[in-house]
Amino acid sequence: MNPTRKLTKAMRHNTALKVMVASGYFDLICPFFDAEVTFARYGIPQDQVAMTYYQGGHMMYLNEGALEALSADVRAFYAGELEDTRPD
Repeated sequence: MNPTRKLTKAMRHNTALKVMVASGYFDLICPFFDAEVTFARYGIPQDQVAMTYYQGGHMMYLNEGALEALSADVRAFYAGELEDTRPD
């Protein structure tokens, strides 16, 4: 199942729609950087996307430090204050 086309269409029709993507640095299930490649491939407006990264794996919230960071980022995202943390 790949919802990317529908997400792309929704984000183009609703420019206020924002998406937060949470990734673990040590994720052995989802290839690292795959979200970035997928979002670029489908032309998803990058200014509507916040990519975030955490010290942990696929379930980064099992790492206490990552859980705290993820929780803070989700709160900031809902408040409209989250900064994109993509590596340069």
